Amino acid sequence: MTAAASRRDPLLLAAGVLWIRWPRAVIRRFPGLWGTAGDGHFLCGVPPVALLAPFAAFLGGLVVGAGQLGYTDVYTESIPLMAGAIALGVFSAQLGVLAVVGFALGEMFLADRDLGLRVGLFSTVRPDDPFANGLIGDLARVRLPLLITYVLLATAVVVVPRTARSLVAAVGRWRRVPPELAWPLAGGLYAAVVWVGIRTWTAAAPILVRPRFTWLGLPPTTQAIQPLQGRSSELVAAAVAAAILRQVLIGLTMVPNGLQRRVRWVEQLGPTVAQPGLRRARAGQRLVADVLAAVLATLALAGLFEHAWVWALSFTVMISVRVLRSGVVARDLVDRWRQVVDRVPAVIRLVALWFLARLVTDALANGTIGSYTGVALFVLGGVVTVFLVFPGSPPRTRPA
Repeated sequence: MTAAASRRDPLLLAAGVLWIRWPRAVIRRFPGLWGTAGDGHFLCGVPPVALLAPFAAFLGGLVVGAGQLGYTDVYTESIPLMAGAIALGVFSAQLGVLAVVGFALGEMFLADRDLGLRVGLFSTVRPDDPFANGLIGDLARVRLPLLITYVLLATAVVVVPRTARSLVAAVGRWRRVPPELAWPLAGGLYAAVVWVGIRTWTAAAPILVRPRFTWLGLPPTTQAIQPLQGRSSELVAAAVAAAILRQVLIGLTMVPNGLQRRVRWVEQLGPTVAQPGLRRARAGQRLVADVLAAVLATLALAGLFEHAWVWALSFTVMISVRVLRSGVVARDLVDRWRQVVDRVPAVIRLVALWFLARLVTDALANGTIGSYTGVALFVLGGVVTVFLVFPGSPPRTRPA
């Protein structure tokens, strides 16, 4: 396809706007969305699919959430629902985000949340509790736990795949990797890291979904927990299959054909993200983004918190890691650490994290960690360890 023909193709141009121009504009304002907005733009090689997929993902999530299709109280009751969402996010972070947002809006504002009506009938909430009923009670005991479940879902659908891609990119920067091996190595590593990440998520999710019930004074139901404990392999299989499909499609864009030409053409659309204004605006925006991310990460772990000091510790750890990684504080110190860590091949560091993840997952599965507080401390320790092992790319040149 020639450049002139591309300009005459309204479907391709519209696909480029959805997958390139708008996402790049968003990333310029919110750099933390790098790797999420626009991810999966290889779909522009098939313009009709690229145009329909974002709307289908959002509307599909909205309909499922509004109708609570496939489940009664919480989405963890439905393996097909979770498998579909995870596979979509592994395939394309942009589609995964749209699906989760649609699902959250549908369930939060359109669904009939019968679970909240059980308060006062079967729960242990005291009648004189200020959070027992009314608007405050609805916000504290129904809507906030719902938000926690959405953050938990987004972790599997968006955060795990994005982290996997970041780790694979770190391996790809290793100078000893031959160019002809880069694509198959990246594909295998992406599938492997996704496998470990989703397996770890399925081990932790039965605990982390507890606020949906316990904040109402109810015990978690068997229907909400058993699928994650007994059929987690199906979720892992869906994620790995989506990772393989993604890498196959990316591989098709690396050889001369019409798919490659269309993708390369749309990649020229829109502003680049390496604008000088981005660096000037980053400090304030990143700080706000870091605080928000730390709050959401802490909420996602709420099912583990039995004491106020664990809440405080979790937020402290999350915000510390975020501001260090983003360069808001101690930038020179972190850059020096990145240079030190970069001397160790990323493959070795990745294998070390894999062993750590297996140990934690096995400990969760067999009950070696005997309390929720113990699990929380292990998780927070893992967050710090991941940052220390993969702190980010070392600076190649000092920015002006």
